[in-house]
Amino acid sequence: MLSGGRTVTRRWPNEPDTLAVLQQPRDDLVLEYRVDDVFMQADGPFSSYERSVSVDGDELVEVTTFRLSIPWFNWLFALPIRMLVGRRWHRPGSPAGTSMPWWTPPDRLNERQVLVLGLLAAASMASAFINTIFSQTAEFAADEFGIGDGGVGDAGSVVRAGIVIAIPAAFIADRLGRRRVIVGAAWLAPAVV
Repeated sequence: MLSGGRTVTRRWPNEPDTLAVLQQPRDDLVLEYRVDDVFMQADGPFSSYERSVSVDGDELVEVTTFRLSIPWFNWLFALPIRMLVGRRWHRPGSPAGTSMPWWTPPDRLNERQVLVLGLLAAASMASAFINTIFSQTAEFAADEFGIGDGGVGDAGSVVRAGIVIAIPAAFIADRLGRRRVIVGAAWLAPAVV
């Protein structure tokens, strides 16, 4: 097994229809290709992926080993991904339109896209935390330091003025490149604040 990876084992009745479905490459959350008796990921959200189907008496054994490439909070997705990889939403032989659950994205995401979405989610949590902390503590801080409603309003205006700066920064990023603007903002923000 892979370090940090997960393994899902499913047993199916050894029926010709079921075997035919299990021996086809998947085309849902992951796009597979076949190498001998093993299916590998051609496109999908996993940093590593492997699936095999074997016959064990009157049962078919499907073993899928994978590692999801979501940083830091991939444990949140462990159960739904295990259920999807284990075909709990899709039984072999059911219509193709029922193969994907409601929570999956409409398009298949690759490993890099999943990584970038995970990093953006982590970054947005920090931003949301900062804005929430200000909103919840501004009144208490104002009372403690003897600042009136006008001072709280001024502080809120300064915090929200970031939107006025962000819109032109987006236009500049289209011309100069996002990396340059993000690095520049990262150096400029501490100096301005």
